[in-house]
Order: sequence, then C-alpha cells, then structure tokens
Amino acid sequence: MNNSLLQEARDVNTSIERLRELSKSKSSYICKAVALNPNTAPDLLIKLFKQHPVEVLNNISLELILLENPNFIEELHQNNSESVWEKGLPLFYIHWARTHKDELVRANLAYNHDLPQHILEKLARDTSSKVRWSVARNSTAPTHILEQLARDSSYTVRITIAQKWDLPNSIIEILVDDSETAIRINIASRGKIPEYILEKLSNDSECLIRRIVASTYNIPVFILEKLASDIDSQVRGAVASHRNTPKTVLEKLADDKISSVRRDVANNFVTPSRVLGKLANDDKISVRQAVAKNTQTPEETIKKLAYDKENSVRLYIAKNESTRSEILEKLSTEAIVNIRVAVANNSCTSVSVLEKLISDKHRRVRRVAKQTLNNKHKQ
Repeated sequence: MNNSLLQEARDVNTSIERLRELSKSKSSYICKAVALNPNTAPDLLIKLFKQHPVEVLNNISLELILLENPNFIEELHQNNSESVWEKGLPLFYIHWARTHKDELVRANLAYNHDLPQHILEKLARDTSSKVRWSVARNSTAPTHILEQLARDSSYTVRITIAQKWDLPNSIIEILVDDSETAIRINIASRGKIPEYILEKLSNDSECLIRRIVASTYNIPVFILEKLASDIDSQVRGAVASHRNTPKTVLEKLADDKISSVRRDVANNFVTPSRVLGKLANDDKISVRQAVAKNTQTPEETIKKLAYDKENSVRLYIAKNESTRSEILEKLSTEAIVNIRVAVANNSCTSVSVLEKLISDKHRRVRRVAKQTLNNKHKQ
C-alpha cells in the first residue's frame, strides 16, 4: 500500500476531484480513508456506502449534509440495505433503523449481532412479528428477552425460540405448556431435558409427544413404567425398544395384544432369554423374525427357529452372528438361495461349510462363500 496515497486520502485539504480518483483505489484502507474524509462529496459517500458503511456513517460532515438533505440516510441505506448488519454502527443510525416505518428495515436490524441490549429489548416489543422473529433468531439475545418472546402471540416467534438448542430451563418451562403441538414436539425432542419436564410431557394429550418421551435416552425408569400402559401402541412400542426398560416391564409387554409391541420387545437386546424363547412361538411372523435377528437370542431358541416354517425367519437365523456353526451347516443345505447366501456371508460359518458352498450350483452363493473364506484366511 502506498502510504503517501493513504495520507492524501486522509488529508482534509485534498480536493473533491482528487478524492474521487483515490476512491477508485484497490486498497480498502485508502477507500475507507476517503469515506471518512469530511471533504468527500455526498454522491461519492453514497457509492462508498456499499463497501464501507461504518466509515461513511462516522464521517463528521454527515451532520451538515443532513441539514441540507434530511433524506440522505435513506439514500445511503437504499444503496446498501445490508448495512444494518454491520458491526460498530453509530447509535444514531441504529436509532434511525429501529424507528423506520418499513418493518423489513427494523427486522434486518434486529438480526444484528452487535446491538446494545436496550435496543434488542425495544425491538423485541416491536408491533411487527417479523421484527420480533428476527430478535428471536439473534444468538446474542439474552435470556430475559427470549423468555418474553417464548410467550409471544406469534407462533413463528415461539417456534423459533423452541428450536434453539441452548435454552435454559426457565424458557423450556414456558414452552412445555404451549398450545401448539409442534412447539411441544420441539421441546420433547431436545437432547437433554430435566426429569420434571419429561414427566410433564409424558402426560401430554398428543401421542406423538409421549412416543418421543418414551424414546428419550435419559428417561427415568418410573416414566417408562407408566408409559408401558399407554393407550397408544406406538408409545408402548417405544418403551419396549428402550434399553433402560426394566425386564419386568418387557415381560409384561411381551403379552401385548398389538404384535408390533411384541416385535419391539423381541428386538430389544436387554430382553430376557426366557421372554425371547416365549416370543419365538408367537403367531406373528414379524415377531419371530425379530427374535431370529436378535443376537442375544439363546442357542436353544435359535435352534428351534432354524426349523421355522417361514423362510424369512430361517433367513434371519442364517444372518444372525450368534448362530452356531452346526445350525449354519444345517441351513447351508436349504433350497432357498437367499438362505444359503446368508450362511455363506456369516462370519460364524465354518471353513468346511464354506468350502462346500464354493461349489454351490448358484453363482451368488459361490461368490459370497469365496469372499468369506478369503476373509477368514486373512485373519
């Protein structure tokens, strides 16, 4: 950068014409100096406002220009409407934007992350919901403003607050009672919720919210026990799938009249062996499939399901990594190609069985068996 040109751009005695020439410089330092120079012509300031709004607004000649042209600030803004997002804006310009008749100007200002708190407080009380929404989106808005907006009459404002992931409990307590289901869903879906909030949500009239609560990783056992008797089968299913559900509750849910709930119990890795053995006799194929897939299913139950009348159940036994090699050997002679492929793909299948499958009449079985055998030799 040429220091002499910078000095010239700063000099209050530099002519208007020369300042115009200097404003064409590729150096932002020189252009900023021109924007600050009190001798810079108003029309040039408007042009410079596009790239250097803060410097133009801090030009000491602005007060005189406004006396001659009270609409000058408006002209500046029209050339750069995004100027209200800049850091370091002078207070007079912030006040001008905050009281502007166009709600879009006020809304854009409300999203500025460098606003004084008292300005945000005023914008949070704006008559326009768009402006209040922008305040809600502003990550610098303090808790007391967010608490106010959590009670806002506008759904858009409240849902914006509800979607924030760093909310304090004081705001969660407000939103958990919101009349809009979507807002309560957002609260229920949060990663970490206090126990008393979860308990309140577990009584929500909307079954979807109770399902979300039942799926929460840190849910207390007493809430799971209560939701195990919920009228909604999907809520009970969520309890049946949860890793924290007590075994006594899983045993009770294994007798549920809805097969999808029994299936979820069968899928759960913490379900007791005796319960899995019981579910292996279930009339519904989907339940027996779930037992066949569960790697915690006991050996005797796996043996039983290896002879199940349904091909799909035997297929899942062939895929199960807990199935013993003797059972896999039996399944390797199945007429169903997909079952033999599953056996060929199972890492528990013995080398002797894989060597037989390499000669299988079906090409896919041979290919998979060869790959599994190669992997065994590499280990």
